[in-house]
Amino acid sequence: MMPNAIVWDDALIAQLCDEIAGGRAIHEIAETESWCPGEASIYRQMAKDEAFRSAISSARAAQQEREADECIRMADMATPEDWQVVKLRIWARQWRASKLAPKKYGDKLELSGDEKSPLAMGITVNFVKPS
Repeated sequence: MMPNAIVWDDALIAQLCDEIAGGRAIHEIAETESWCPGEASIYRQMAKDEAFRSAISSARAAQQEREADECIRMADMATPEDWQVVKLRIWARQWRASKLAPKKYGDKLELSGDEKSPLAMGITVNFVKPS
């Protein structure tokens, strides 16, 4: 007997995205919420459905906004006794944000423009050996 097929309707997708945007990880939601399909099903759906993948991506971008606020709160609450643990937690959130929202939180800034744009021009330095 085949298990019931998952109905990826707007309500399920909205609920999943709300949970993600609220700061929860996909694995955590899938493990704890009876309404949620399994983690593997979610990732399979992301692989085959562009609209679903886009919705999850938008939720993750919103999640990173929340995490940025959370990092400030964590830093403000750090004590001399736990600052190293807090630093590690903040670093982990920064790393995750750089992967899930690289355009906003990534390490590299990419500039675009045509060759005549001052931002696209390079600088050439010629070193002359003193005589």
